Amino acid sequence: MASFLYSKEEMKGKCILYVQHAGAMGGSVVSLRELVLDAVQQQYRCVVACPNQEIADVYRAIGAEAFVTPIMGFNHNTALFYKATVLDILRFIKMLLMTRISFWKMRKIVKAVRPDIVHLNSSVLILYALFFRRFSIPVIYHVRENVVQGYFGWRKSFIRKAANKWAAAIIYISEYEFELLGTDLGKSTVIYNYVHEHAFQQDAEADNRPVADQQFKIVILGGLFNLKGGKTILESLMRAPSEVELLVLGGVDPREKGAELSALESKTYFAEIVALLNRPEVGDRVKFYGRVSNPAKYISRANALLFWAAAPHFPRPVFEAWLLEKPVLYYNPLFKNPIINERNVSVVQENTPDALAKCIQALPGSSFTSAETIAANYAVAKANFTEQNFLKIDAIYRQHLSPE
Repeated sequence: MASFLYSKEEMKGKCILYVQHAGAMGGSVVSLRELVLDAVQQQYRCVVACPNQEIADVYRAIGAEAFVTPIMGFNHNTALFYKATVLDILRFIKMLLMTRISFWKMRKIVKAVRPDIVHLNSSVLILYALFFRRFSIPVIYHVRENVVQGYFGWRKSFIRKAANKWAAAIIYISEYEFELLGTDLGKSTVIYNYVHEHAFQQDAEADNRPVADQQFKIVILGGLFNLKGGKTILESLMRAPSEVELLVLGGVDPREKGAELSALESKTYFAEIVALLNRPEVGDRVKFYGRVSNPAKYISRANALLFWAAAPHFPRPVFEAWLLEKPVLYYNPLFKNPIINERNVSVVQENTPDALAKCIQALPGSSFTSAETIAANYAVAKANFTEQNFLKIDAIYRQHLSPE
């Protein structure tokens, strides 16, 4: 149990302003939702600034206040960074101009709620650390992405120096993100993302699961984007046993609504995905569920979870699957983690359909589905990725807050 300088009663009513950049349901939104839920229960006044009504409603539903306002990201990570092209240079300039407009609107929110502390929910919000420091408000900088080197390392160096100078505390979601950015040790701490164990399990149990059939269901999160291994996964279905079925969360069927996939991927990649889905031996075995707020019930329907990250990424769905006692197929070769290893997940050794199909075929009846491994993985997830992690975040809040 953490030792706090001030009591819960002394912290009651203190205002925390969370800045959420993401405009669609995903890991960032879900992780912050879990955190805000605990902060509300600790009787903090929680206010979330976010880019649209859909996301605002997520946080209002758990007792937080929410303001819809434009929020711009200084993207320099494995998911997105500005390249040396005319188009990206123009995008970068537009981002800087829009950030100034965002600051002007954020100033109104600051004056309205008078926050005691600000929690920036992403590394892309580094420019906001400077903005809030001008108000002498302590800033918690939450790094959820892998900050990249770039061409010369200038932008990465800027983010590191800015975080060291402007943030009161820096939280990383794993050791790997900390290793990449390398901010001051005295300000930095690793706190894993988490879920509320019993609520998460209840979400799964509340689902009226269908009677067991002969299909072997594999669930993936994040759609069929290239970074999520979409093409490789679909191609593997042609090599995997015929009873294998794919449940796709976080993306819609591009044959019906193609804008989401085509906006981020090349025309060639989009055409390849559609062509694969049009093949009966592939398309007939894929079910799309779009963006969901409760992945537990879908993971519970599956026989296994597949986590795929072509670029290093924190594997939150792995621990969710472990809490629901599901085995995991895993491809995340560039990510370093002291917990995940070849004994507790089935590691796909290559980014090829054959390698994945081989792992899929070998999974039923393997050690990864044994009662011993399932129980051990559940214990690891419970110890490292459940709500007790909020105590560590709350300790940081209290360190930078003072009673009236």
